[in-house]
Amino acid sequence: VYYVYHFVRSLIALARSQKPFSDAIKDEELSLVYKLPVFFVGLFLAQYIVSLPLTISAYHGNPFTFIGKVFLAPLADFDYFAYNGLSIFALFGKNAEFVSSSFPKAVFTVCFAVLVFALAAIVYFSRKNRAVLPLIGAYVYFTLSTYFLGSTAVSLVPALVLLLFSFVYIRDRRLLQVFALNAVLAGTMILATMYNGGYLNMAAVSTADSAFTSGGGLALVIICALLAVASHLYLTLIAFDLTMSNTLRPLEGDRKISYFRGVGKLFR
Repeated sequence: VYYVYHFVRSLIALARSQKPFSDAIKDEELSLVYKLPVFFVGLFLAQYIVSLPLTISAYHGNPFTFIGKVFLAPLADFDYFAYNGLSIFALFGKNAEFVSSSFPKAVFTVCFAVLVFALAAIVYFSRKNRAVLPLIGAYVYFTLSTYFLGSTAVSLVPALVLLLFSFVYIRDRRLLQVFALNAVLAGTMILATMYNGGYLNMAAVSTADSAFTSGGGLALVIICALLAVASHLYLTLIAFDLTMSNTLRPLEGDRKISYFRGVGKLFR
């Protein structure tokens, strides 16, 4: 959203100014018309070259196949609705359930992408502040992990990282609240999945499948998923509150405060 907005704005400004290339490339705003496409092409080439030792044996290094396999196929090619993920599908008993061939994966992906793009655009354009970009990124990753197909126990990790960056830029303690809760939830599900799959050496468990489909394990998935969905709704309110009304709830510092009083102050 951010790059598309600035590219279109620079393109309009260049058309109005009618400056030649030699002058436009020196202008900080107008030069984005040329720099952004070069940046994205260069980024793609770097990814392609780095991946070439692996892709050349798989599909002879074909760049179009590379685009399809790496960038497009993962968006609409899922085996499960969720696999021990903090997903809304777990609330409906869909954990570790295969996605049938009749399910419209492509249509679901396109509709979901349009919805997420619209939400990100509303949040960004309401303020047009680069400080909210990490928040938008965290919100998009959180939305994908919670409502999109194929969520796993580690799908929420990128959102957690971006939530920390968001707090550094915005300094709203509510972001730390969401981070703290979901860090515990994600950590719980990761450890539970490793335990159930027999990946912890000290655990006398060895199963062929690490998914929770019944019993206490499934109850744990449902409880954690329910808390994650609720915290996503809370993050939605926070995002609109920060961008629409500029309401900030900072975390006040006190070097002499105890640990438990500090945690209590965070969630108060």
